[in-house]
Amino acid sequence: MINIDSSQSTDRIIALYKALLEQQNSYYTNTLYALLGIAGLMLTIAGGLIIYQWWWNKEGATKYINEAIKEELEKKQPEIQRILKEKLALAVEEHTLRYDRRFLWMEKNINRSLALHSTSSKLESHAIYYWAAALDNGIALEEERFIRTCVNAILAKVKSLDSKAVHNLEAVKKSVEKIPGTLTQEKEEILRLLKDCKEYEKNLTKNES
Repeated sequence: MINIDSSQSTDRIIALYKALLEQQNSYYTNTLYALLGIAGLMLTIAGGLIIYQWWWNKEGATKYINEAIKEELEKKQPEIQRILKEKLALAVEEHTLRYDRRFLWMEKNINRSLALHSTSSKLESHAIYYWAAALDNGIALEEERFIRTCVNAILAKVKSLDSKAVHNLEAVKKSVEKIPGTLTQEKEEILRLLKDCKEYEKNLTKNES
């Protein structure tokens, strides 16, 4: 009887261990499934994040950058327009100055040629006027040697002028008054001599009448 009871007890113990093992295996299996589920969920989330990040880099970031650039351009537009206007004005001014200098240079040579022609034609009153006009051009062009040439020519002709009549006298005086400070002595002497001169056209009109 004792042996039979011991055998039954052993079977029960074996059955109990077997049940425990099955229960433990079931627990491990469930745990494994749970872990696999969690891992799958994490992979899904990670995949979603990767896809979102890719979308952001391609679409969102591009849109954001474009909007930022547009906003910055709108802010800078008045400044850009101001800079463009200044550059345009500067370019126009430089072109105008180049054109003006070319025109002045041509006008200077024309006035000098007319002064020489007037001298050869014994029209000293007109020669003084054209040398004064050439003087204006030389002053505008800042040509010191040419300015001195004009001043010396005007002074010599005013000194030797017998008729004391100068064509366009007031214009000649205005040109002489522009003579720079390095030629102050010659300037004052010419102005003093011009005080005794008369307008050529008015003097001619009186003679004709």
